[in-house]
Amino acid sequence: MWGFLKRPVVVTADINLSLVALTGMGLLSRLWRLTYPRAVVGPPFGHMVLALGGYLGGFDGNFLWNRIGAEYSSNVPVWSLRLLPALAGALSVPMAYQIVLELHFSHC
Repeated sequence: MWGFLKRPVVVTADINLSLVALTGMGLLSRLWRLTYPRAVVGPPFGHMVLALGGYLGGFDGNFLWNRIGAEYSSNVPVWSLRLLPALAGALSVPMAYQIVLELHFSHC
């Protein structure tokens, strides 16, 4: 009954180094100096995504978002506000790469 346990388990991995490199560069380019500038930037939808990041990062809501270019106060967790949009942008790189491969283009 448990005869399948007597056979060895074989695990193989096929790693696409181009995809790993592109994903790494995408993450690096979007997460590098994420807290700079410490000012309000972006359109209204971007502010809603930032609000989600702020909620998840423990932002208390004591900042007026009324002027683009206004400096954030010290109680604003800028890194957590910008993390979600940065990750979404970085993960769009491997997604686009996979779409290009599905369209039968070369890896280069």
